[in-house]
Amino acid sequence: FGASAPVKGATYSGRLNPGHGIPLSDGTPIALKVSASGKKVTVQMESFPLFCEGGGPPQIIKFKSAAITNDRFTATGTETAEAKFGGGLTATATVNGKFVAGGKAKGSFEDKFTKAPTCGGKTTDRAKVATP
Repeated sequence: FGASAPVKGATYSGRLNPGHGIPLSDGTPIALKVSASGKKVTVQMESFPLFCEGGGPPQIIKFKSAAITNDRFTATGTETAEAKFGGGLTATATVNGKFVAGGKAKGSFEDKFTKAPTCGGKTTDRAKVATP
């Protein structure tokens, strides 16, 4: 059991760093929910960041639970339009992360938009265990 192991059952919260030249004031919020066993993690986000000007209808974000191996994980997620806006996949994302000492996590986030490739991008994130 190393000092960098994920805290079992904890939620790590943080923000993505704004991408290069992107007008995000403080970055998109991200949360990492570690399972009670400490073997899986689920990424939670309200939206994928746009690396371009624009916006669109409300989206539904879903990430698959990811296995934690050697304090590292890779989680994949999808963004789909709400059914009343036609549904359908609008973007995919990959979060690569590592749990580090001090109840913290760091990693990278990359998204790809199906209909607007120029809006996809890559950035880094940092999160720490949320204190009640």
